Amino acid sequence: MAKGSSFERLICDRLSLWWTGDADASVFWRSSNSGGRATVRSRKGKRTDHHHGDIASTDPSSAPFTELLVAECKKGYNRLTIADMLDKPKPVKGKMVKVFPKKGKAPASYQEWFRKVRVSQRATGAFSWLLIHRRDRREPVVFFSQRLRSALNQHCKQAAFKEDQSPFLSFRMNCPEEGIFVVQAMPLEDFLAAVRPDDVRELCRLKREGKL
Repeated sequence: MAKGSSFERLICDRLSLWWTGDADASVFWRSSNSGGRATVRSRKGKRTDHHHGDIASTDPSSAPFTELLVAECKKGYNRLTIADMLDKPKPVKGKMVKVFPKKGKAPASYQEWFRKVRVSQRATGAFSWLLIHRRDRREPVVFFSQRLRSALNQHCKQAAFKEDQSPFLSFRMNCPEEGIFVVQAMPLEDFLAAVRPDDVRELCRLKREGKL
């Protein structure tokens, strides 16, 4: 089994238990190429609501999550760190740079992951996005938008994003085709402790009413 597929299933189980209060581990499941379908349709100027990313709702009760958020999962990439965005040498003009170092694939990077998930968000009409990354033998980290954090702080009084939240990162990104935007990051388990399913349902309700 591919490590990415196994990780997606693990995250779906964890999100399902969080969403249902440990009652049901099957209300989310990994998408069956739904993210790819949404991308193809978006290139044709069509929108594919709630069929995107790596996580899909399998029950009407969990639909508010996928209506509000597009989520993608990454497993491995052990040498990839946030520090790469600060200290990775920039290409020097006039020197050749190996763009496709292995099997014709572009090197993995947070910039590219963020770009891709933001494109998926816009293509599907979701309010915001999540990117969940777990390196081998490490705990999963969730990255999300400043837009989502602000909405939770404004509309969901119980959402526990505190000033002294630790560990917590907030940093500015500048991605090709996306421009400058702010990203938040924290351990996934801390995020699930801070954000309640009812908070997601409330934001989904506000989105449907055009109040977000």
